[in-house]
Amino acid sequence: MGSELYFANRRSRKIGSDGCTRQSRFGACREALGALAAMVIYIPTPICTKGVVLPPELGALVEQLAENNHSHWARQRLEAGWSYGPRRDDVRKTHPDLVPYGDLPDDEKEYDRTSVVETLKVMLKLGYEIVPRRTEV
Repeated sequence: MGSELYFANRRSRKIGSDGCTRQSRFGACREALGALAAMVIYIPTPICTKGVVLPPELGALVEQLAENNHSHWARQRLEAGWSYGPRRDDVRKTHPDLVPYGDLPDDEKEYDRTSVVETLKVMLKLGYEIVPRRTEV
């Protein structure tokens, strides 16, 4: 194959007869497979919150933060051109959950609550205290 030299390194580069360095097809495939393997091998490892119990007085905070999470999500969608629709449609950019938090189905509210509860549990597990600000009377 002429005077092309192949070097066995991570990127399988070759030097062509014109003296230019190129990446071989094999090297490109290997890089693509490496990226694919990184996606396949990814194993989420969240901080374990087993045994962490939220104090009951945080119930109102959980609900406020869940509502805020929903409002934040909805604002991002609306700013991206989405609108309410009876079914999710990624092409038309419609979503049935683009409604006020109070109008969401219970399973959607629970999704937001779960995210908040897990975040608060991680905070407690990491040694933080969640204490309301004292109000002056």
